[in-house]
Amino acid sequence: MTTSTINTAETLNSDLTETAARRWLTLVLAVALGVRLLVALGLGQCPPHIFDEKSYDEIAGSLATTSQFAEKSGRLTSLRPPLHPALLAGVYRCFGNHNYLAARLMQAILGMLTILPLYALAEAMFSRRVALLAAALFAIEPSLVGYTGLLLAETLFTLLLMLSCLLMQRLLTDGYFRWAVLLGMALGLAALTRSIMLPLVFPILLFLAWALRERKWPTRLALIATVGLACLAVVGPWIVRNTRLEGTLTTIDAIGGRNLMMGNYEHTPLTRSWHTISLHSGTDRSWEVVLQRASPEFARMTQGERDKLALRHGLKFILAHPGLSLERSCVKFFDFWQLERTLLGGLQRGWWGAHSKPTLVLVAVVTSGIQALLLLAAVFGIWTTRPRDMRMHWFIVLLIVLTATVHTIIFAHSRYRLPLLPLLL
Repeated sequence: MTTSTINTAETLNSDLTETAARRWLTLVLAVALGVRLLVALGLGQCPPHIFDEKSYDEIAGSLATTSQFAEKSGRLTSLRPPLHPALLAGVYRCFGNHNYLAARLMQAILGMLTILPLYALAEAMFSRRVALLAAALFAIEPSLVGYTGLLLAETLFTLLLMLSCLLMQRLLTDGYFRWAVLLGMALGLAALTRSIMLPLVFPILLFLAWALRERKWPTRLALIATVGLACLAVVGPWIVRNTRLEGTLTTIDAIGGRNLMMGNYEHTPLTRSWHTISLHSGTDRSWEVVLQRASPEFARMTQGERDKLALRHGLKFILAHPGLSLERSCVKFFDFWQLERTLLGGLQRGWWGAHSKPTLVLVAVVTSGIQALLLLAAVFGIWTTRPRDMRMHWFIVLLIVLTATVHTIIFAHSRYRLPLLPLLL
């Protein structure tokens, strides 16, 4: 073997110095912020088009002007998790109500900041080179860039999810109680952003019972209890508020039951289950009309009570039609993992200005191509890579599997996969 070959092998196998890594990371952060600012400035004051965007904006506007978590009519609501509307409301108070440009600029910054916990986690699990590669891919991944221009909770939730993963890694490595407190708080904030995180907390605590098995039982139980109590301290006041408002136990929001029903009742379409909302709205097939026929008390129920009724109806239908429910879940599984559709659909409809057909085709090819390659690479990496601590490997796999499973059962849409992209990277 020649000297040059040996030197080349050593160069490929050696890691970056801390100084070089910091310089490259600064460049990646600049690129990430730059492309997201271009999206934000390009959309400017373009109003929200997606139903969830409009709902978040409506509640944020009420918070900014009246300090009430309420709908446009003024009626107090529990239909949405509170953190994202509260963040939007803070922007509106500072820069003017419904200042969509300011909100998009804020989200561009949040998207850029997500790189920091992603980099730190990848560095701890693998190396600085791997961390920089993951950060660079995150910086330019089309969906992660494009969604910063939408007034949806995914950008904030992705940041909090990555922060939770980093804190989990620190807890597993050091075992200090401060990491347990911070992890519980991060999980609580993530749950207040997207309610799917709350039912995942219990499996996460069970994972900790396994992952901390080298610790003595009293210490292990104390760490697990600390995580759970810190999470409860964050979400508890909101649960109390919602429960008092709705007259029944209501955790993060009062929409989970109806989502389960819309994905699992007699009029759910086999494909595109999320389309149930607009497909049957105003008809005798809508979930509300179906429940009205089943329960004369429906009109007098609170949002929380209706959500519980919808939950029972959906579960009853699943148990009564196991074959059809399994078929639907198979379809929803692939819906969850399908390539980006929201951004491409919005461009095609002209939500953000007119675009030529060649431009739309180019965007579709680039976006879908990058996502397909990343998903395939992630599947390959899950089975072939061995990080420094396999416990974090299994924790990431656990989050991916649990999130995909919950959405497969309930109501799958490709944008719900977005917060998992950094973990796949």
